[in-house]
This record gives sequence, structure tokens and C-alpha cells, in this order.
Amino acid sequence: MHPNQQLYNEFSNTYASLHNNCRRDVAFQNAQKAWNLIKKNGPDAVKNEILNMRSKLKTNQSLSSPFGIMWANKKNSSPLTLPAASPVFTSELVKASASALSIESSTPSISSSTSNTQSTIPRECFKQQSVQYELNTVNEQITALTSLKSTGLWRSDNCKELNGLIKTRSKLKCAINRLKTNQAAQCRMRKNRRLRMTRLLDNHPEIAEEISSIIRAIMDIANSVVVAADSRRRTDAIQSCLTLDSLKEQLNVRGYQLSRTSTYYRLLPKNSRTIDGQRHVHTVPVRIRRPENSLHKHHGDTKFAQSTIRDLKHIACTLGNEMVFYLSQDDKCRIPLGIPAAHKQAPLIMSMKIQIKLPDHDFAIATKHKLIPSVYGTCIINDERVSYSGPTFAAVQSGKHDHSSAIAHANDFDTLVQLPEFEKVALLDGTVKPVVILSVDGGPDENPRYPKTIEAATSIFKKYNLDALFIVTNAPGRSAFNEVERRMAPLSHELSGLILPYDYYGNHLDDSGKTIDDALERRNFQRAGEALSQIWAQLKIDNHPVVSRYIKPLIDNPAATPCVNECEHLLWASEHIHQSQYLLQVARCNNTKCCKPWRSYYFQILNQRFIPAPVAYQVSKLGRIPSRFDANNSNFFNLFERLHLQKFFKEKLMMDFLPFDRYCLSLQQDIQRRLCAICGLYFSSIASMKRHKVLHSNRYKKKEMLINYNDDDDNDAGEPELAMNSNDHYQQEQVDNNSAPIIMNIFDFFKSDFEQVKKNES
Repeated sequence: MHPNQQLYNEFSNTYASLHNNCRRDVAFQNAQKAWNLIKKNGPDAVKNEILNMRSKLKTNQSLSSPFGIMWANKKNSSPLTLPAASPVFTSELVKASASALSIESSTPSISSSTSNTQSTIPRECFKQQSVQYELNTVNEQITALTSLKSTGLWRSDNCKELNGLIKTRSKLKCAINRLKTNQAAQCRMRKNRRLRMTRLLDNHPEIAEEISSIIRAIMDIANSVVVAADSRRRTDAIQSCLTLDSLKEQLNVRGYQLSRTSTYYRLLPKNSRTIDGQRHVHTVPVRIRRPENSLHKHHGDTKFAQSTIRDLKHIACTLGNEMVFYLSQDDKCRIPLGIPAAHKQAPLIMSMKIQIKLPDHDFAIATKHKLIPSVYGTCIINDERVSYSGPTFAAVQSGKHDHSSAIAHANDFDTLVQLPEFEKVALLDGTVKPVVILSVDGGPDENPRYPKTIEAATSIFKKYNLDALFIVTNAPGRSAFNEVERRMAPLSHELSGLILPYDYYGNHLDDSGKTIDDALERRNFQRAGEALSQIWAQLKIDNHPVVSRYIKPLIDNPAATPCVNECEHLLWASEHIHQSQYLLQVARCNNTKCCKPWRSYYFQILNQRFIPAPVAYQVSKLGRIPSRFDANNSNFFNLFERLHLQKFFKEKLMMDFLPFDRYCLSLQQDIQRRLCAICGLYFSSIASMKRHKVLHSNRYKKKEMLINYNDDDDNDAGEPELAMNSNDHYQQEQVDNNSAPIIMNIFDFFKSDFEQVKKNES
């Protein structure tokens, strides 16, 4: 060992032994600070200091006896003199005096046990030690200059230097006296403040109840605002959008008049060891997080999408939990087979007799050897708000034989509503609740704009006889605010140290990683998915169960057929479906020949059957009015205000048809191209609008007229003349279906249309 290292270890151990009345880690931290001060004087000074501390240690051991305490009381009656010797030795005398004072203060004259305990623990006063060190240095210099007079080397410059040192010494003495006085005053202040608080709580117990009510109010405010999950979904931390100023304002609204500092001291401190951290006495499990480089990607449509989600939550709260089934869905990252599922290892309690063996590689076993978990989280509606709690369903699929798609999510929905754990949440009298709201993250397999998603939504709507079905997503980069993201952290925690087997029934791969047995491969994937499902099924999130199932691919399960077997009719879609960039609406119509009667009061709330377009407002002298398009306008009218002000909006904006995405920043160039100029319907894509235009073409109108006419002919088939006309129209239908017209009678074809008019006039 190096001599300096050995000297440092000896110094630190001696310092820690001397200060055994405080915690060991604090003693070693103080030893490091003392070492930084004394090591500049060289090894000899360090050795002298070690000898002084050892002598002091022996003195303290002798003072611990009853005779030593009596001797300390006698010595404290006379003032201590500080000789101008070694500077560190002087500081040790200061510590000795402080310890002696603490021993004297522990006499039976003090009745309070709290003050007695705190007085026996000496405090490390680093500022006093540094000032005392400077004072000792000045005293040494004064002594050295004074000794020059007896040697005959005194000069006139030394006189000026001596006078300056004397002035410095007087200032340092005043400074150290002031520090000691402040220390004593602060001790008295803390002691008196604790006594006053104790007496106040004893005489007024209602104050303690008010403190507890403030704590409950802070918890309610912190959990009621928009919150997001952890960015990596690895912890249970909740990232709230609430700042300290907004928290203070919310408390003022509830009747708690607190200052900003008092509000901050009700929260968890950043560091409880600091002086400011010790002032946080009555706290709630809420903490102000420091700014990090985990800022979500900014998108201009954030406020617009949030207003749509807010409207759906208003509808859910109005209808209540008995009529609305709120479901949040997202796909978790793929889980590999044969290697650790998560990079972070969880702490394990194990016996040393058991040897745990892990694979010596971290690369994939073969191509697409992964599992795809789709997580569905139900949100129970209580206390007039949509909560984040409810049963959770995890559908595990094979990453090689299956893929995440809109049809797969529709099949998962069918499986979910049949589970007994979701009976109270999803069903009403044995059937699915009349209003279903699906919150997704906007991926390619679940985006409400895509045709496959629209087909799957139409299939669910017709199959379960729903009043309304909504599929909503947030703006790009804001998927962390999806409700189901808060379920990802507990699920990810169970993957720590987990290795899913890929060859349970035997190895289906050759040496190069290629599949040689397809049937065996499917069995191994199913076994790995069932093992993962068994692990997740043992969890409980917010005291709600977690159900997990392995979903067999469509190849293995012939009974599972695609949800959509027929293309949706364009006319039906124009009557029942409204599309937009971030919202898909499917609603029942009032035609009893088309749809069954309403199952809920949804139509009484929305007479238009669909949610109207969000409208931004600006505050004028006359009140709030709809604003022109402006990127700075982020405040929107709520749902019920827009329902009553539709005519007012159209007059102010001078628009006959108000597109749903008019205030969507990213779509200003495509809004008119997505709007049907004839009927005013708005679509989520230009391709959907072009398909809809077929309804307004002459060819489609003629075909519909022929179909309706043929239906009437079938009803009146007893008349031969009408039957002949039916055959003529059948030929005409064949004519319309061909690209070139077929002329059945050349004379009728060239006959003038005005001859029939002349006959009618005559």
C-alpha cells in the first residue's frame, strides 16, 4: 500500500473513532473534509494531528466515567484559552468545549427528553472551523513577527504587516463570535418552535385534522389532472402535468390559502439529509421532479386531439358506468424467446446451494422468434370521471405465425367480453354495454383512419347491437398519455430475469437457425405463450385481476374466421359512420327498418347522433366567439356548448359544412379535398372520399332506381304488362352494367323527344 494511502486510512479511522456519537458515514465524510484541509501542510502535520486525536480519544474515554463528568463540570466554570499552536489542535479544543457543553446541558435540570437527546449530539460547524483555522493562522503569523524584534531583524515594513494582521485577527474574532451566537439562537428558535407546535396541536386538535385534509386535497389534485406513464414503462412513476404554481392555485380554489413555500414543504423533498429537506415534516407521496431530457415530441395537433378525448370522457361521465364500456388498448414491445426478456435483472433471494445458469449469449435464436402481447385495460367510470383502474387483459400472439392487425384486435375484443372477470365491466344484462369507447395509440394496426380498422369497427358495431362506437387516438408522440400505459410497468417488472423456452417439445431449428419442423415450431410457440400468460395471470394491478391468454393463429384455429366477411355498403357507411383524423364514430340511426331501437339515452344527449367538430374560441368584448384558424388558439368549446351553438358557429365562420378537422394544424392543406361538396360529409382520407363519390354518380343512381323498381315489380308480379316492363328493365340493367350501350330498337333510339311533348299538348 502507498504511504499516503496508509496515512489517509489511519487518519480516517482515528477521526471516525473520535466522533463515534454520529453516524459512521457522516463521520467519514467529515474526515474527508478535514483531510483536504490538513494534507496541504505535509505528512508531518497529519501525523501530529493523528497523535492529537488519539490523545483526545483517551480524554473522551476518561470523561465517560462519573469522575470524568464531574471534572468536565469543573472545567466548564472557567473560560477556555486557545493557545496559538497547531491550527487543527485548536479546532479540536473547540470541539472539546462543545462536547463539554453538551455534557453539562444533559443534567437533570432539563425535563424535555427531546431537547436532551438533541443536545447530546454535537453538530459539525464547518463554517466555524474554517474561520477558526484562519484565526489560528493569523495568530501564528503575529507570533512569528513578534519574535523578529528579539533577533534584531525588525524593519519598518514588518510594523505595517503586524498592524494589518492584528486588524484581521479582530475581525475574525468578531466573525466567530457572531457564528457561535447565531448557532445558539437557531437552536433556541428550533426548540421553541417545536414546543409551540406541540402545545398548539394539544390545545387545538382540529388543526391536525386540517393538516390531514390538506394532504388528501393535494393527493386528489395530483391524481385528477392529465398524467402520463413512465417514458420507458419500467417504473410506476406518474408524470403529472401539474406545476407547483398550478397546485397552489387549485388549493386556493378549494379554500386552502397556502403560500408557495408552504405548499412545497407538503411535498417530498429532493434530499431529506439537507437542512431544507428536514423541513418537510407532513408530506404526501408527491414530488416535484427536476427537468429531464425526456421531453415528449411536440406536435401541433396535441390540443385538438385532447379536446376530442375530453368530449368522449364527458359523454362517458354523463351516461355513467352502466351504459359505457371504456377500453384502452396498446401493443407492448415484442418479447424474444430463448434470451432474457428484459435487460434489467430483478433482485433475487436465493440459496447458495443452488447454481443458476444463464445463456452466454444475448442475440436472437432465429428470425421472428418473438411473442406479441396486446394489452387491453378497462377504465371504470366513478366519481364523475374516467379512472385509470380496472381489469386487464393481455392477448399473447406468435410473432412468426401471426401479426397484429385490426382483425386480430376485433377477435381479442370478442374474447375479452366473454371472460368472467370482465362481466361487471363490459356487460349489461348479458350483452355488451350500448356505448363502447376504444382508446388506441394510433399504430398502423389500430389507427381509426385506415379501412381495415373501419371494417373491424363496423363488424363489432353490428355484432353487439351497439348504440355508438368510438375509436380515438392521441396526437403522434403522445402515446404515453394512453390509459393502458400505466399497466405496462407491472407487466414489464415480471419479465426481469425471465427466459421463455423456445424448444420445450424439442428443437425445431437446424444449426443455421432455419425451421425444419413447422408443426413442432407452432407447439413450442404456444407453450412459450402459455408460460408467459401464466406468469401475468398471477398479477393484480390496483386490486384488479389480470387475465392473459395465448391466441392461436388463424391457421391453427379453423373456428376463428375473419371478422369482416363482406364489404360495408357505401350508403350504410354514409349514414352510420363519421370519419376524422383522430376519431372514428359509428352510431345507430333512427330508421327502424335499418337499425333496432335505442338501448340507452345516447340520442337524448346527442340529437345529431355524432360528436360535432371541435371549435376554438377567442375572448372578445362580447364574450367568447369562434376564432379564425390560428396556431395560437388552443382553447376549445366543450361538447355541450357546441351542441347548442352550431348555427352560431356556421354564421360566424361563414361555412355551410363545418369539417371535423378544421382546427387540426397538420391538415389545413387537405381539408377541402377530404370534404364532399355535395352532401358535406368529411372523411379521414382522400381515398375514402373518392369511394364515397360513387353514391352521387348518375350510374349509381340509375342502378339504385332499377333495384327499387325491380323490388316493386316482384310485389306486383300478377300483372303481365308490368312483368314485361320488368324484363325490359332487366335488359336495361344489363345495358348499364356493360361499358358500351346496346340499342334494342333503332327506331325508338332515333325518335325525337319533342314528339311526345307535342302529343301531350294536343
